[in-house]
Amino acid sequence: MQPAPRHLLLVASLWLALLAPAFSAHAQNDDDANNELRLTLFPYHRITDQLTGFGYLGYVNSPQNDYQTFYVGYGGSDAFNPSFQLWVGLIGTYTDKQATADKLESHPFIGRVFDGGDAGD
Repeated sequence: MQPAPRHLLLVASLWLALLAPAFSAHAQNDDDANNELRLTLFPYHRITDQLTGFGYLGYVNSPQNDYQTFYVGYGGSDAFNPSFQLWVGLIGTYTDKQATADKLESHPFIGRVFDGGDAGD
């Protein structure tokens, strides 16, 4: 399966960005809406045929709850075979909360992904 051309990914991203305010306006009618702004970038790069490296950059602003959070992370995934992948990484977060002390945290993670479509072959 060939990856989607870059221009199709760009058009799909722009289309979703244009639809986001419509969904946000709908959520504002709910009493329990959080109304936070969230921006996330997830760049990745193929290192070998089986190994992929990725980064994670994020920003969250919640004026209703008076905090901002910044995310920075990195990691990699290894495809041992077509139906099994292993993900390993580290994400660091810094939360600037107005009412309480700021927090600096690191979150290591490890996970596996199974694609059962080829399991019987």
